[in-house]
Amino acid sequence: MQPIYPFLLLVLLICGCRGKGEKEAVRESKRAHHEDPRMARVEIPSFETEWDPSSTALPDELNPKDEARWRWRLKTTVGAYLTFGERDARWNAAALDLLTNFALATFKTNDLGTFARNAVEAGEAALEAGCNDPFVRYCTTWFKAPLSRKSPSAEAMQSTAAALYGTKYPPIRKFYAFHRAAQVLKEESGKTNPPALWELRINALNCLHSAIEDPTIPAEEALPAIDNFLEPVQRARSFSLPAFKRLEPVMTNRWANEALTWHIVGAMNIEFAWEARGSGFSSTVTDEGWQGFAEHLSIAEKALERSWKIKPLEKAAIEMLRVELGQGQGRQRMELWFNRAMQLNPNSYEAANAKLFYLEPKWHGSAEEMLAFGRQCVNSEIWGGRVPLILLDAHVALAAWAKRNNQTANYWTQQGVWPDIRSSFEKFFKLNPKDSSWRHNYAYYAYQCQEYAAFLKQVELMGPVNYPYFGGKEKFDLMLQTAKRFAR
Repeated sequence: MQPIYPFLLLVLLICGCRGKGEKEAVRESKRAHHEDPRMARVEIPSFETEWDPSSTALPDELNPKDEARWRWRLKTTVGAYLTFGERDARWNAAALDLLTNFALATFKTNDLGTFARNAVEAGEAALEAGCNDPFVRYCTTWFKAPLSRKSPSAEAMQSTAAALYGTKYPPIRKFYAFHRAAQVLKEESGKTNPPALWELRINALNCLHSAIEDPTIPAEEALPAIDNFLEPVQRARSFSLPAFKRLEPVMTNRWANEALTWHIVGAMNIEFAWEARGSGFSSTVTDEGWQGFAEHLSIAEKALERSWKIKPLEKAAIEMLRVELGQGQGRQRMELWFNRAMQLNPNSYEAANAKLFYLEPKWHGSAEEMLAFGRQCVNSEIWGGRVPLILLDAHVALAAWAKRNNQTANYWTQQGVWPDIRSSFEKFFKLNPKDSSWRHNYAYYAYQCQEYAAFLKQVELMGPVNYPYFGGKEKFDLMLQTAKRFAR
């Protein structure tokens, strides 16, 4: 594997070698520096010189406006390893290649696979050479996920987070280690919330709070970290409220001119509004509940409008759809924010889904309006991505509504349902021909509609079967037998 930035490798070999082979590594590094014309303009510091990220050139891939953030990211990854890491000439070069890829990853998320492959190869080389640095282990473990399309084990992530916690690595790195360990544990735990999950989240919160108090942290690093932390815990309100109250003063004081700050304030207050109201029918809501609901929605409304004035964000427009859902000021207002979101991102499934929910009969619409909107999503020449699947979602919601109301007829075999399901998926695959994982969904709903020939066709196209999606292998095999028997 070719390292991305050879000059950074040289810096590490010189600054980072403290153990056996130090002098040899220095001589080899200086020789390589002298022979490599790309290194002519890079000053090689002595062992006594503290490594300075400003000594490295901004990579060509990055926008100049990202320079300050790039320097900070280098300081908290490469620089942190140089200062606090378990360095050795046997693995220093590989460790730096790993951490350089790590530092670049969020700047080039459209090419994350390349960074992940390079990072994992370098990280595994470092570990095989005997490296036991917890940050190197954490980065290697985490980067394997996008390659294998499988999350690392919760045990592995918890182990690396715990080891990292006892070091002097920067709080932001410890935060992400605990936060991602919590994410993986939650995935493994399903609907349960084991005690270890809350321990991980508390540790993540403590590290995040320390990180955002760092006077050098850029807003582009701090605010996404806060957003990433709060979003999955929004509905765990006994935890999210005190967590938000702890982070909010630092966030609003330091980054009051950032749109994401006020989006976070708005999104969290929407959750607090529903917590005050409760999830029951309106007749069960207390006067105190209605008051709290209105107050929090008002705070959310003001915060999201402030966010929008600073910089229009798709996610802020989507949250305003949720505000309108609760305030019910009218269809015109809902359409305003929906159109704003779709203008920013014509593929915004989240915005379309929020509008569909608004149109449910229990809120501000009807079954007819839901289906009309779903068909608009299929027929649009502008909207793409997963938006055509909104028509499928409309039928799924209406089928659930029918079941709750004890309607005995099979919803999926009713006239007009299958043509909608078919058109929804056909438009989706026209726009996304390589997204074969959705063939499972197409097959499942074809079977529900008793369109067995269509089911069998999708089974042929979907590749390896995800049996749990169908309820297990035994159930899938039974579906397959039934389809083959009745297919026309």
